[in-house]
Amino acid sequence: GESPRRVAVVDTRRELGACLGSSHLCVDVLSGYPRRQGIEIAARCMDAEVIVCDEICGCEEAETVLSLQGGGAILIATAHAATLPVLLSRPDLALLHKAKTFGAYVSVDRTRTPSFEVLMREESEALF
Repeated sequence: GESPRRVAVVDTRRELGACLGSSHLCVDVLSGYPRRQGIEIAARCMDAEVIVCDEICGCEEAETVLSLQGGGAILIATAHAATLPVLLSRPDLALLHKAKTFGAYVSVDRTRTPSFEVLMREESEALF
């Protein structure tokens, strides 16, 4: 694109990297690393501008993300929950939400049309 970014994918369970095999993508994939360690390597050693990972879980991983916050990297992460209030009731994600780690939340539901909904951080404050 016009503004290429250094992207690192932390692929703990080798689920994400397989679909990134395109030769025109310039993405570093940290495959098989524990999420916490992979996020630290991507941010500190690889100077990633965007870090993508699946399912942040647990307060240790949340604290790792918080320790890197302000370093300039954008974090894109998934989490499974029925609703945003349920998601934010988890201690690890509540910690990240209170620290304003995420600028938006995207809900994906294949049974809806459209199948996704974007809720900006400001809108999510009323739910917390």
